[in-house]
Amino acid sequence: MKYDIEFKEMVAQEAIDTNNISATAKKYGVNTNSVSKWKKELEKKLGMGEIQKTNELGNDKEVTLYKREVLELKKRLEITKSELNEAMTIIGEKDLYIKKLERSLSK
Repeated sequence: MKYDIEFKEMVAQEAIDTNNISATAKKYGVNTNSVSKWKKELEKKLGMGEIQKTNELGNDKEVTLYKREVLELKKRLEITKSELNEAMTIIGEKDLYIKKLERSLSK
């Protein structure tokens, strides 16, 4: 089955948050290998490998929490950018429609 990117990222984020791939896969009825793959892809996209390295080195937990917060903000920024692009596309389409109406009225 083909899943859209929003679904994959939502499931992957839940797997990250719960630290339980199996339970997340079961909850959404998805193969655990797929969830594991999506989780790795999302971690790579968000740069979470850096958080894991920090944890492995035993650095300050507060730094890790701040890094997670930054990653969450980056994710929200990407969503906002996507929504802005969609809005700009709609505005562009409306502008073209208005110009067509103006041309037809001026004839």
